[in-house]
Amino acid sequence: MLNLIDLGYAPLMVDNWCDALLNDQIDDGMPMDLVDAYWGQPVDTQEIVEYYVPYEVCTYRTADGDYRQVTYKNGVVSRSTSNVADVRIR
Repeated sequence: MLNLIDLGYAPLMVDNWCDALLNDQIDDGMPMDLVDAYWGQPVDTQEIVEYYVPYEVCTYRTADGDYRQVTYKNGVVSRSTSNVADVRIR
């Protein structure tokens, strides 16, 4: 987390992000590296283009066994996550 502060993120923002992750929540603007550090590597990744803008959609498995989809643009969360109840990866 200290590295994020060194990169210029406000300490209160980093603290809020950490609290959100502890509750398996994602906030817009979160760096992809922070999400990967908490949930590990995604179980699925897709690249999409919407209105000529590239996005990366990653699906993560939480510690509770739920799945969350996160949409990134330029390495930061650009949309809130959703609980993906119908995804079953074996």
